[in-house]
Amino acid sequence: MASIVDNNKPDDEIQFERSLVKLDHVKLNDITAIRPFLTEFEDIYNDIQDANGTLTRSQLITKILAALPRPYNSFI
Repeated sequence: MASIVDNNKPDDEIQFERSLVKLDHVKLNDITAIRPFLTEFEDIYNDIQDANGTLTRSQLITKILAALPRPYNSFI
């Protein structure tokens, strides 16, 4: 079964592009759910690294800041 998954896995460039799209759609809707929100970003960041993509930590932080509601921006 693992070989079927490995053979049908999209190439790294497609996985990288999909992960970037996921990053753009992550938003914090419940202000009390900050930990799952950051975990989701970390998971997507790891997917990008696994796809041999390049996204620096500072670029990731910029994406996180964009996904936060406006009241959080004043704290950061």
